[in-house]
Amino acid sequence: MDAISPVDAAARRSIEELAGTVRATGIHVETITCEGEPPECISDYARSLKVDAIAMGTHGRSGFDRVVLGSTAERVVTSAPCPVLTVRHEPN
Repeated sequence: MDAISPVDAAARRSIEELAGTVRATGIHVETITCEGEPPECISDYARSLKVDAIAMGTHGRSGFDRVVLGSTAERVVTSAPCPVLTVRHEPN
């Protein structure tokens, strides 16, 4: 567990930094972190808040990469208690 703490702290700092950038535009942002499989965490959190929709980015992987790395967005789409909007990330 000691090895996870620095990683967890770094992740929280990164999330807050990104949220701060969005907050600076006047948009209200709340951040959370949880332990577990991301698709299950996202769906469970949405369920607990009774959200109307989930919006998330996707890498748009296909073929071998998708088989090996999986698709968090796809798993959220199939398990979420509400509609899910996915936006594909276009690499630079």
